[in-house]
Amino acid sequence: MAPVLTCKSKTCKKDWTSGESTYGDFKAGLDLTVHPQLLDLLRADRAIYEQLKKHLSFEVAVGANHRYSSLTRLHLHTDHAKNLMLLAKFFRELVSLDAAEVNAHIAKLSELFEKH
Repeated sequence: MAPVLTCKSKTCKKDWTSGESTYGDFKAGLDLTVHPQLLDLLRADRAIYEQLKKHLSFEVAVGANHRYSSLTRLHLHTDHAKNLMLLAKFFRELVSLDAAEVNAHIAKLSELFEKH
């Protein structure tokens, strides 16, 4: 059975499997399996989001069934397919970049992003 990516509220007591939860299945965007270290990196470093949102509007959700799971999932959504592919590539490469490389990569991406 293929994994299904959904979003569940920590505070809502309704069961996500019944469809009664606050959030539901992701309807649009791209789901990726990524390196487990990405989960820790994105939880710890909000600056990555802050830098990216200066250049485009996007949604991201990251999760895993277990802290050390090899099935860390990333869901991305943005208005342009080109931007979605650029973001997917960026997040897949993110764990191998240092801080200076992240900043340079985002600057380069900002020139490639499709604008509204």
